[in-house]
Amino acid sequence: MKKQIKPTVKAHLSRGAFLLIILFLVAYVIPLALGQSRSSKKPSIDPLTQWFWQNPLPQGNHLNAVSFTDASNGTAVGGDGTILRTTDGGQNWVIQSSGTTNALHGVSFVDANIGTAVGDNGTILRTTNGGNNWVNQNSGTTEGFLGVSFTDTNHGTAVGINGAIVRTTDGGNTWVGQTSGTTNSLNAVSFTDINTGTIVSWYGLILRTTDGGANWVTQPSGTSEFLEGVSFTDANNGTAVGLYGTIIRTTDGGSNWMHQSSATFSSLWGVSFTDGNNGTAVGSDGTVVRTTDGGNTWVNQASETTIPLYGVSFTDANNGTAVGQFGTILRTTDGGNNWVTQSRAATVLSLEDVSFTDTSIGIAVGEAGTIVRTADMGQTWVSQTSGTTNWLHGVSVTDANTGIAVGDFGTIVRTTDGGNTWVPQVSGTMADLWGVSFADTNHGTAVGGGGFFLSTILTTTDGGSTWAIYQFDFVAPLTGVSRIDANTATVTGGAGLIFRTTDGGNTWVQQVSGTVYDLWTVSFTDRNTGTTVGQFGTILRTTDGGSHWVAQQSGTTEFLGGVSFNDTNNGLVAGTLGIILRTTDGGETWARESTPTDFPFSRISSTGSTAVGYGGAILRRVGTAPTPTPNPTATVTPTPTASPTPSVTPSATPSPTPCDTGIIQNGGFETGNFTDWTIDGNNERPVVTNTNVHSGTFSAFAGDASQGFCGGGFETPGDSSFYQQFTVPIVGGTLSFWHWDCTTDSITNDWQDAYITDTSGAILQTIFHQCNNTQIWLYMTVDMTPYAGQAVRIKFLVHGDSFGDLTGMYVDDVALYVPCGTPSPTPTASPTATATPTATATATATPTATATATASPIPTATATATATPTATATPRPTPTPRSRPTPAPRPTPPPRPRALNLGDR
Repeated sequence: MKKQIKPTVKAHLSRGAFLLIILFLVAYVIPLALGQSRSSKKPSIDPLTQWFWQNPLPQGNHLNAVSFTDASNGTAVGGDGTILRTTDGGQNWVIQSSGTTNALHGVSFVDANIGTAVGDNGTILRTTNGGNNWVNQNSGTTEGFLGVSFTDTNHGTAVGINGAIVRTTDGGNTWVGQTSGTTNSLNAVSFTDINTGTIVSWYGLILRTTDGGANWVTQPSGTSEFLEGVSFTDANNGTAVGLYGTIIRTTDGGSNWMHQSSATFSSLWGVSFTDGNNGTAVGSDGTVVRTTDGGNTWVNQASETTIPLYGVSFTDANNGTAVGQFGTILRTTDGGNNWVTQSRAATVLSLEDVSFTDTSIGIAVGEAGTIVRTADMGQTWVSQTSGTTNWLHGVSVTDANTGIAVGDFGTIVRTTDGGNTWVPQVSGTMADLWGVSFADTNHGTAVGGGGFFLSTILTTTDGGSTWAIYQFDFVAPLTGVSRIDANTATVTGGAGLIFRTTDGGNTWVQQVSGTVYDLWTVSFTDRNTGTTVGQFGTILRTTDGGSHWVAQQSGTTEFLGGVSFNDTNNGLVAGTLGIILRTTDGGETWARESTPTDFPFSRISSTGSTAVGYGGAILRRVGTAPTPTPNPTATVTPTPTASPTPSVTPSATPSPTPCDTGIIQNGGFETGNFTDWTIDGNNERPVVTNTNVHSGTFSAFAGDASQGFCGGGFETPGDSSFYQQFTVPIVGGTLSFWHWDCTTDSITNDWQDAYITDTSGAILQTIFHQCNNTQIWLYMTVDMTPYAGQAVRIKFLVHGDSFGDLTGMYVDDVALYVPCGTPSPTPTASPTATATPTATATATATPTATATATASPIPTATATATATPTATATPRPTPTPRSRPTPAPRPTPPPRPRALNLGDR
């Protein structure tokens, strides 16, 4: 069975019937997967940053490479500019200030003091004092670097995406570009002297130089697999490793490469040889393989982890260190017979919520029923047994002993002994529960719904022994709740929904939020004063119990998933890209705080000054708030809007929505074929089908439809893709579409893509690059203003690798909107397209997930005492951890998964 490169981790930041912010999540998964820099989105990390890692330790960003010069001195680099240093063989690792938030993918030290690290956006950093200071060097390019090799203090070469090679002969004071002859991603480089070096790349490509890179010559490798690591011990003897356990060996400088049996099918990401005989390779699933005879035989070693390992460095036959995902560090002093973990973590599974009773005692919950607890301000976090494997999305603790957690399929578990035991409670619903809030040990409220389940509010007055169910007749997920006392609570949810009760939950009154953006969480400090946050940097504030909600300036358009106030003035907000905002004046001003990660945060506790999120991340704040500084403001994608009407019985009152220009022809594929569309990828040929539609009778499917649209079977290797060409109106407009994704593979092998290209097919914008198994309809919008008046294409593509783990994507209801009343130019969807009259988009309540704000008017809701209808479990979106930069144009193979961030609410 093919091994997965990275564990998929649920994009909690948009689930159920919510927006999937593919952000990686347009802001998380996509930018990371495509290597787009986040440095413009996030301030540089201050060495005196006030947010510190508590889990994992010493830190939790993915580590991509490691370089030891002797058994004691080593440096590891990774995501978000992470640099770790040890001078005692890894007994202690110290976080160093890199001065960048760009992911670092390669590092090379020539002695204990002098080293170079390289990474995204042409980043090259240099130290001459063991990393006490790192100095940025001018690489002359913005291409991402994936590997670097120095043979002495002066001579070094860095390689990266789009065939980038740069060379220095003066310790990096100047870097000169070299010609590689390829646009492939160059994944690793190994030099043995100032003249002789080897680079490995995709499709088995190997480049060799014997003149310091003045000339690079292609060598026949004998394989077409992606090669990801290379290690030479002298000019003649070298080994390269890659996907599916590929290992090839040369003893004549690469004139001939021979296949070796690796004893694994796991993908191998790094390799280190200390002499002609002794070498170690590491890879996915914690794979470690070792040879002591030059690769004639490779033996699997027990790493005691299943976490992907990306880099390895040995200084002699016995002493070596491997690094990988979530800050994993392993060390051996006996040639790998025993590997000892030098990093530690209570969990690396995603955490969805956190609640503190005071500054010391807190509980966090998350993926697969994870519960961790601290009683010492987070200095130690201890895993507890929840008794469930369902995702837990919300937790509320009222004292040192008492707490309740809620999650998927109506799961509720309760503790009265500080978490030593968790007891399941009967919720009476199968709806996913997204949030919970208790005012005291007895009075609490849980909220949920979405997907196939009605919007649901549960109320208890006896600590959860019994729950009363209040249901609406719509399916917008309710995700945030703040219970102030026995009678008063506020609930928030999808499409800007806000409900309020003042009678303990017997009746709920809808309030006017003034937005249709999803509101994820809410925090009240008294009956009148509260704040809610959500999509596109939305922050709303009320000081009159929700009679009026006022928008505040967050300084960001990223998704905000957590909010917590200690009192009316002091509060914290957390979101994607490692965002944490702080206010000391009730939200009149919000200051962006420096954090040591760009992982997405799900929730935050002001009481415990603690944020939690992807990869088991737990960060704690110390010190005082920094001086507020302006934050970059991104363009918000215009979308249809709808304003809920306040009343005890909600009713649909959509505001005027943008209008369909009619420029996209046959966007719903209701002709039953690809009329007005062009198929340009036939492996396997896309089809129009009625097997799964968002609306109407038909949708389009890319992937192996003949094999049953997903699951397992014979997978046609290559791309299945189609596009439509059109001219963007001079006013720009908003391109929108729905997609439904399925896979049994990982992004290293298969992927689902959407692009904006020019008329020659060159990519102008990657809308998403993913390998998701969400199996729900997701809504996506794209701001077309940058392409106003330009002829472009919207293209959809699915890539398969022939292994048999099928990947597919349905597409439906592709349209181009402009504000109603805006004249539309003559449609030019394709050379034969004919413009159709402009149509008015009708807002409808759709019980599906959406990828941006949608016009979802709220149907009339009535409180009912009926049981929640039984339905099958809704598959959950899973964010992809951040990966190597992906070169353009597409279609191209994916890069190896270096540090992602990836995911993604």
